[in-house]
Amino acid sequence: MIVLNVWGGSRLEELVDFVGEGSGTTDIFCFQEVLDRDTDLVDYPHQYKGGTFKTLKRQLSTFHPYLIEPYTSFGERLATFVRGDIEVLENDWEILVPQQETDDHSIGSNLQYARMKRNGSDFLVANVHGFWIKGNNLDTNERISQSKKIVSLLSRFNEPKILCGDFNLAPDTRSIGMLEDHMNNLTKKYSIGTTRSVLAEKNKGRIVDYVFVSSRVDVRDFRTMDSRASDHLALQLDFRIV
Repeated sequence: MIVLNVWGGSRLEELVDFVGEGSGTTDIFCFQEVLDRDTDLVDYPHQYKGGTFKTLKRQLSTFHPYLIEPYTSFGERLATFVRGDIEVLENDWEILVPQQETDDHSIGSNLQYARMKRNGSDFLVANVHGFWIKGNNLDTNERISQSKKIVSLLSRFNEPKILCGDFNLAPDTRSIGMLEDHMNNLTKKYSIGTTRSVLAEKNKGRIVDYVFVSSRVDVRDFRTMDSRASDHLALQLDFRIV
């Protein structure tokens, strides 16, 4: 599976190439900052592309597409694409932090999840874009509450679980530690040095993207991928359910 904050599709041509190259060997894509609107955000510094979801859907035409409601006032969403031969038992989403007003927009955070079955094994994949605060990847009341909600939600399910996404959190925060109390942090275990690409001019060297796995998820490989399709690096997980 591949996890990527797509930067609102601001590098859409590179994103399409990256996804196309990976689609033959990838079963699940989990994306953050996906737009599905009629117009581009031309006044936004990176010119987010309104048609990003439709473009990804065309590129991944043999995948089941799942898109949730926006968690920002300008239309950012979570999207998960699941290869067509994988049975999806349930897909749903939850609000983690309700949208709050900032200077010129509102922003919150959501979690999207899909319960699946493959080769006789059930498992769950949860996709998150954590609460964003400009220049701040540390603990706040909202982020502590967010982690509590994630733990509570995932505890409802007994099958093996994978939790992934852009959490907007530094590795040594209590908010990340709360998740580590219940799942293995692969970003830490595999000593990932950064999850930001060379396009992240102000955030080079930071770690904000994570994959966590529960028991019975056998990790064969975990690494970052530099696609130049985003200001984030993609995370690639090779796993099986045991």
